[in-house]
Amino acid sequence: MDLNMPTTYDAKPRITDDSTQSDPAFSKFNTLGHLSISRLERITRHLWLAGRPQISSSKKSPLHRLRATNFEFVLYEQADLHLLWGGGLIYIKPLPSFLLCHTFWESTLCDSGSGEWGEAEMDLFTSSVGLLLSYTWLIRWESDLTLAHAHGLVSKDINYIKWMAFRSSFVSTFSRDQLPIPWLSWRYDYAELRLNRINVIWRLTPKSLSDFIRGYQSPYRLYTSFFQKNFSLVIVIFIYVTVVLTAMQLGLTTTKLEGSEMFQNASVGFAVFCCILPVVVLGVAFILLVILILFNWFTTKRHLRSVRKQKTISIE
Repeated sequence: MDLNMPTTYDAKPRITDDSTQSDPAFSKFNTLGHLSISRLERITRHLWLAGRPQISSSKKSPLHRLRATNFEFVLYEQADLHLLWGGGLIYIKPLPSFLLCHTFWESTLCDSGSGEWGEAEMDLFTSSVGLLLSYTWLIRWESDLTLAHAHGLVSKDINYIKWMAFRSSFVSTFSRDQLPIPWLSWRYDYAELRLNRINVIWRLTPKSLSDFIRGYQSPYRLYTSFFQKNFSLVIVIFIYVTVVLTAMQLGLTTTKLEGSEMFQNASVGFAVFCCILPVVVLGVAFILLVILILFNWFTTKRHLRSVRKQKTISIE
């Protein structure tokens, strides 16, 4: 496949073992693990619920603008979490040096070996182009490159003049206008995506029980943090109920409402509801806790059996 490759730096790829570079299958397998966004592509048609599509890169936020909005940059090597944000944090995948190596593109990304591209080759190519394209809008000013250096997002060997030359060449070759639709993932038509909404979408379109329970990216490592996060609304509800009960009690002391049968019935009904509510909340919390414990226990046991089976096969 002939591609008009842009001018790139003489950067060395991070894969330094010559034996692995000589094996295209190994290189592609490892690179795909770095760059795959297959999970996001599974829910592509729902991404508009988590962010606004912006075809023009000029309308997407560069690094200095993200920093100005008080986002804390979190380096994360999974490309499917790249530019997802929540809770004041935004996940950013550092730009692999090998994506700036022209030889790597020719030998690994643009060479299928057999002359035909399969699903894995296409996934690898679109993911690589998309990640690089995201950096062309993240780093548009010298201050953006300074931030990228400070947070370890790109190699410090890259200076602003070289980057802008590369950026101009890359965008002119690999923009949405230049590439056929299948060659650039729809995910990169969006910039930042809300992680909490991605979690909701993931749970509403599950392929397994694990997808529904854990979501796209679970921020919880302890049961206590899960309940603190999800049951904070209960505190607000209890405060509201307390205010309403106080207002009803005050209303019953007035002459006008004291003789109102409708208000009396409403007060009795709401009082009974308030007595039942804590029991229901505690019951739901207990059931959720049991479900989470059982799910994690069964998942761990299944994983343990799988590991033991693999060890047995390797010994034989």
